[in-house]
Amino acid sequence: MVKLTVLYNLPPGADQEAFLRWRTTEHQQENLAIPGLLKADFYIVRETWQQPRPPYRYMTEAYFPDMETLRAFFL
Repeated sequence: MVKLTVLYNLPPGADQEAFLRWRTTEHQQENLAIPGLLKADFYIVRETWQQPRPPYRYMTEAYFPDMETLRAFFL
């Protein structure tokens, strides 16, 4: 199994509530429809143990059976 981890922030002034509605509904369904995808999880990063403020606010983890399937998604 291969895990793709994506760490990101929204641009300044972005509507975080609208983003979260889209990310946890419509976009999550789109992610789950990716051929070969085994599982996709979305997280809000609230704190870290090393820094007072996390460098990234959001994280997505996507699991694929192998590198071949992951690469096919990006081609």
